[in-house]
Amino acid sequence: MMRNRVLSAALIILCLAVACALPSRSAWADETKDQIAAILQDTRQRGCVTPNDLLATVLCAGKIRFGVRANYRGFGYLENGQYSGFEIDLANRIAERLNVVPQLTTVTPANRILKLVAGDVDIAVATMTHTVTRDEQIRFVRPHYFGSHTSIMGPRQLVLGGLEGLAGRSVCVPVGAASNLIISKARGRLMLYDSPQALIDALRFGTCSLAAHDNTLWAASLADERFAQQFEEKIALKDLGWGIGLRKYRSNDMEHLLSLIVVDLYRSGEMADLLSKYTLPRSFVADQNALWLQPACLTPSGDPAESCLLPAYSDVDVRTSFASQVKDIELWAKERLGLTVSFPMLTGKVNFEMFLEGIQNTLVLVVGAIFATLLFAIVFQAGIRRGSIVFGVAAKLLAAFFRSSPVILLMLLGYYLASSVTTYGTGIALYTAILAIGLTNGCFAGVAIADAAASMDDGTGTQSQPLVAVLHRARTQITAFMVNAARASAVAAFIGTPELLNTLNDIASVSPERTTTFAILLLIYMAIIWAVARASGLLGLLLTRQGAVS
Repeated sequence: MMRNRVLSAALIILCLAVACALPSRSAWADETKDQIAAILQDTRQRGCVTPNDLLATVLCAGKIRFGVRANYRGFGYLENGQYSGFEIDLANRIAERLNVVPQLTTVTPANRILKLVAGDVDIAVATMTHTVTRDEQIRFVRPHYFGSHTSIMGPRQLVLGGLEGLAGRSVCVPVGAASNLIISKARGRLMLYDSPQALIDALRFGTCSLAAHDNTLWAASLADERFAQQFEEKIALKDLGWGIGLRKYRSNDMEHLLSLIVVDLYRSGEMADLLSKYTLPRSFVADQNALWLQPACLTPSGDPAESCLLPAYSDVDVRTSFASQVKDIELWAKERLGLTVSFPMLTGKVNFEMFLEGIQNTLVLVVGAIFATLLFAIVFQAGIRRGSIVFGVAAKLLAAFFRSSPVILLMLLGYYLASSVTTYGTGIALYTAILAIGLTNGCFAGVAIADAAASMDDGTGTQSQPLVAVLHRARTQITAFMVNAARASAVAAFIGTPELLNTLNDIASVSPERTTTFAILLLIYMAIIWAVARASGLLGLLLTRQGAVS
């Protein structure tokens, strides 16, 4: 009897406790929704008299322009005129909460920030990692709606031993990825891709030694038994949050509202429901869902507590000693000339070191390609003019082959041969490019020298003219092929050669402004070509002074 009374009392106390807790929990749970409704009502009451406010502009227009991916299955994919994916569903849900019509515009990792800044889209929901560097360019809504880590995939038999093992290896990466700077700092040679599928194909076909992308991309690939047998995750970088992007200005109210909406989507379980339609990792969303159900993560007003928000990933490079002067020049160009220019290769220490290394490797490549061109020219002309029947026929056949083969195909062939017999790295890439460029231009120059010798034949068929005279006669063609060899050095970037184009690709891969970077590249190559042309002219003058005849 006594036992029943104790149990009854305990049950009553428990019910009272639950009853007391429920109103408090319900009131707390409604704060976020109430604030969302209040912000929307207040903005609508103000009407369209605040044209500089993004939220008011969107509500008055009755539409909102989203920048979304169109080539990333599971997140944003365009097929038969229809978008699909988790981010597409998220964008539609946000538009539904605002009671406006969503308008979807395709953006890429290379232009998503530029389109935001230019006002071509209102909001970017485009697999964009929240970083400190990007915070200087746009706003990010927190909490983050998704998160992932970068997986560096490679052949199972390849042993890396950590990030230091990336040095000198070609790594396929997506344009604009925050992890690109990490790989660059480890001296990996970046090969940039706009399409995730193209990146996967490049790894499969051996175009690059390794490939880096969000682990969300590799989930489907690893489900393929053939892929999983050949490749595995070599390095996993830190988990990073993906944020909704907004313009830096005019967006205060919109940022606040979207932050509340994301919190509510987590707490209501809607975010998990949206994600459940797709075969994507769910741990980040599940963790965030549990986090935002904790009362400590909301302030009394319903706003998210700062302590529960994930910070931006710190991708800031150590500044050079002259970074402030460079920034002054950028500001002067904007204020006085109306030009938006950026010199990321001069403001960050790692970028500056990479820039200098790229110039050094480019000079080695150009000088090596020119000397290889001259060397092969002498060899080919000797075989054609004075070789035995076997040597002469072989020289002519090889000359015909190399003259009809595009230099890029020869480089790719050399790349596959080199990577099949040795570890492909910086030195091998330079040697391969020099050999391919030298053979292509050397055989052209060799044939030109042989033709010049034939035109100087005294009629006896001996072709006994001294070589220096023949070189003088063919000096114009030789100069042209030396210049062509210098110009072809930029093509070496396609096989991961760490020359200037590849280096600036690495630097520009995390920069929102690329025009200045590649304008500088163009000017440097113009200077190199001019120097080669001048040096070739001096060589012709030297030949003349040594007694060459016309």
